[in-house]
Amino acid sequence: MDNSASARPISQIRQFSGRVADRLGSIQQPTFVAQGGQDELIDAQKAYALRNALTHSEVSFHYYQDAGHVITVNNAHQQLEQDLTVYLKRIFN
Repeated sequence: MDNSASARPISQIRQFSGRVADRLGSIQQPTFVAQGGQDELIDAQKAYALRNALTHSEVSFHYYQDAGHVITVNNAHQQLEQDLTVYLKRIFN
């Protein structure tokens, strides 16, 4: 496979994520944001930028300092479950 063929999907992902980022400020529904502080794949500080970009949404923000990328199965999963339960009860009750 040549380099141009392998770079195409990454370019498409970047274009799509740019379009999504441009529209974050228009989201008006409540939003739950969870981020692991030790994420190996995503810059954990980007969660703060996401939260700040959701200017018209009531954001429930949760930063799990010692958690890695897959929060649902690592050391923060129980706290995540509790936080999600509280959030879902609040928005659906």
